[in-house]
Amino acid sequence: MVLWWWSVWAGTLVVDGARWILTLDAYDEECFLLRTPTTHSSRRRNPPQPVLTGDYGLIDDVSADPLLLYVTQGSDERVVYQTRGRPSDTFRLPVQLKEQYWLCIQNSSHGPEDHHLEEPEHEDGRTRRVGLAYRLEYDHNQHDNDDDDDNNNNHHRLPQEVQSHADEWRTQSGDIHDQFRNLQSHHEYLKVRESNHRALAEHNFSAVLIWTLAEAGVVLTVACAQILYLRRFLERQNSRMY
Repeated sequence: MVLWWWSVWAGTLVVDGARWILTLDAYDEECFLLRTPTTHSSRRRNPPQPVLTGDYGLIDDVSADPLLLYVTQGSDERVVYQTRGRPSDTFRLPVQLKEQYWLCIQNSSHGPEDHHLEEPEHEDGRTRRVGLAYRLEYDHNQHDNDDDDDNNNNHHRLPQEVQSHADEWRTQSGDIHDQFRNLQSHHEYLKVRESNHRALAEHNFSAVLIWTLAEAGVVLTVACAQILYLRRFLERQNSRMY
């Protein structure tokens, strides 16, 4: 089963994003169609590079060997990114304007370009639950010179050392922001995993309680039957004596 999702960018720093919890059967995949805008909405002379970032995480306590995530570009679906066999990972890749991309994750180790591989495509045939998040945004590590040009025109250009420190702080703050969002996604996946573990624990506790009550009922029934049997046995013995 393949799902697709339309995404159109706006002119903000983080222009689009989503997070899903997906259930993938063996050899199944989920794909989302992302379309970039035809023109850049920024008014800067050197607009930043658009990038596709995101993360994913395996929720179930099973092997991640058959798990595969890949991104294709264009109508010919050329693979531009691919990773496999990891229980969790982050991805970041530059994208182009006026283009379409497919973001796919599948419960199978063989991707579009892996038909030549000889290892098994899927070993256990088990269903897997995966958390997937993506963001379409502009690269915060790319700094333009618009402010420098304006400062040159106004004869108030910042010192080179101050400008380099400002660019470094912007880059570090952007990296921290990315790490925070990845951590937030990771916590969301952990919440789902803990919810699954709690449901399993409650199911086990309920099963143990039912078994204990059933066992207690059987013991009480046997005890009552023994008492009745001994009573009748003693009554028969007394009747024979008298």
